[in-house]
Amino acid sequence: MKNQKEFVDYCRDLYISQGFLPGDSEFGPWESAHYPEPVCRKGKKTILLLKRHHQIQGVLQSEEFGAKCFFSNHFDVCLKEIKEEFSEEFVSFILDLKSKWSRFAAETNFKESRKINGKKSREEKTGRNETETERSKRWRRKGATVVNSQKWISTVDDFVSTAAGVSNHNKALGFPTSAKVRLEDDVNLDF
Repeated sequence: MKNQKEFVDYCRDLYISQGFLPGDSEFGPWESAHYPEPVCRKGKKTILLLKRHHQIQGVLQSEEFGAKCFFSNHFDVCLKEIKEEFSEEFVSFILDLKSKWSRFAAETNFKESRKINGKKSREEKTGRNETETERSKRWRRKGATVVNSQKWISTVDDFVSTAAGVSNHNKALGFPTSAKVRLEDDVNLDF
């Protein structure tokens, strides 16, 4: 398994053979993994993988796309489970790639972030050039955009809207306002 496609195929076969249902917490924590393209390449499609598998897929994706696609601290939390499940040779291969991309990100991110953030703050009047009122206004606008883009579904009658819309709908029908679930964006539950 030297690339992310081979690894994702391995995971799918494993889940089917073991009877794992994606998202069922009985088998461990699940995470949405951007596949086949990472978020940094505007990848929108996701699949559900067990957390330890998601970390490995992120390291393999980094090698394939030339950018760090995992969080080192998340990987380290899963390292014990990874060592128990996979061969020593495979674990060594993955740890070498993780180390390579962690060093690469540390070297390039520091230089790039200084250039990008300085230029961005001057152009957008953010950072030190921004007043407290402007900053809070910008963050409120950003928060409203996120909240209003989330879709929720009523567990009573499958009505889909924003969180407030579903709560008002349920209240009007005489059901609890908390009878709702957030819909995930582009999560593929079937293998």
